[in-house]
Amino acid sequence: MLIFIKSKTIYKIIIFTPLLLLIIYLLFGIQLIQVQGNSMLPTLSHGNWLLIDTLQMRWRKPQSGDIVLIQTASNTLIVKRILLTPATPYTWQDNTLYLPQSNQTFMLDRAQLEEFLAKNALLEDHIFILGDNLSISYDSRAYGAVATHQIIGRVIRKSYH
Repeated sequence: MLIFIKSKTIYKIIIFTPLLLLIIYLLFGIQLIQVQGNSMLPTLSHGNWLLIDTLQMRWRKPQSGDIVLIQTASNTLIVKRILLTPATPYTWQDNTLYLPQSNQTFMLDRAQLEEFLAKNALLEDHIFILGDNLSISYDSRAYGAVATHQIIGRVIRKSYH
């Protein structure tokens, strides 16, 4: 009889511990936001709903290509793509920036970006962010590198309106 009670207790622990952890994670580690504006077109459209993982960035370094929610110095929330971190290797071919780790390319004004990077070397805890809609995005090209502590979380899921 004693063995039966112990196995029942272990069964409860096995079932309820992951369930409790999932509930805690969903309550405190996920944010739901709606995209406002078109600076991330075509990837994200005005009105899209995004699930933001707010816990992951505490133990995972931001990586080039991540789409993140950032709180600006003026307390505005913005969604942008991380283009460069201090550890991101990149190469140029004409006005195309190539990121070999993520196999991504970006059509940018090479002279403008190299001038910016020459004046504003990325510090260890800073990133260069970019909107996917380059013609209207207000991003690091305008206001410089962003401190990693300003990252609220990483977009993990997109839904349509």
